[in-house]
Amino acid sequence: MSSPLVFLGLDLSTRRQSLQGKTMLARGEASGQGVRIVSIAPLLGDDALLNVLSEQSFVRCGIDCPLSLPSCVLCRVCPCDCRAAEWAVMLGFQPDDVFHYRLGDMLVRRTLQHVGPKPPLSNGGPVDITPLTLRWLRLSRTLLSRAAPLERIVEVYASGTIQILAELLGLVQQTVFRYRTSPALRASLLCELAERQWLTASEAAWEQLVDSDDAMDAAIACLSARLAYERHILWPSTLLGLDERASCSVVRPLQGSSKESRVSLAEVLLQQPWVALPDPLKLKTFL
Repeated sequence: MSSPLVFLGLDLSTRRQSLQGKTMLARGEASGQGVRIVSIAPLLGDDALLNVLSEQSFVRCGIDCPLSLPSCVLCRVCPCDCRAAEWAVMLGFQPDDVFHYRLGDMLVRRTLQHVGPKPPLSNGGPVDITPLTLRWLRLSRTLLSRAAPLERIVEVYASGTIQILAELLGLVQQTVFRYRTSPALRASLLCELAERQWLTASEAAWEQLVDSDDAMDAAIACLSARLAYERHILWPSTLLGLDERASCSVVRPLQGSSKESRVSLAEVLLQQPWVALPDPLKLKTFL
């Protein structure tokens, strides 16, 4: 009998925070349509993280962090002939936002209710995750030098995934599912996920998930890795209203823009890192 597929979920922090136990790794095995979390533990420092990501045992690792910077940051041509600023305006943003948000982040913020990725390059907001992205860019170069296959790495957005799952399961009482500050909310979501065999855990891991929002994010990143592996995720074409599919209250595809602009944007987004968020309609088939 073959061994179950192994998936990893990584809640990334800065290197300094990782030395305090804030970078959490969840290790899971394929189970049903989801994963069974077998362990959750902190990774202390860069070496521990690099050693895990150099392993051959896992098929996907979901990292809860923007894994790239906006492409406009690296452009040295002025004026350039790309359409990034045009697409930013089409998505309801300012032209200058292309230096902070990636186009995919803008599209997610525009079309998914109460799901708002933070800018990979800070624009002065209260939450600055730029150091996380820069840490990953540095570490990814080391992984390349070790010939570690980076195609196994998937960018995920744990809090966005949790919001989508909570809305799909009818757990959202207000606009946002505030699981970070509530062990009771984390427990309620975990119970619903376990009932559907989307996310189960050993007894020790279950207690960690209820007690710690960092552990919860790592476990959801692990589940997201499985969903990405099975391609049960939302794609640019869906968010841009280019697919013929049933309606869904969680997803509001972009409307009112020319089809040419949406098709061109979809093509560009598929050539860039794309965040793996669950497709509610595909998950509904497992209810």
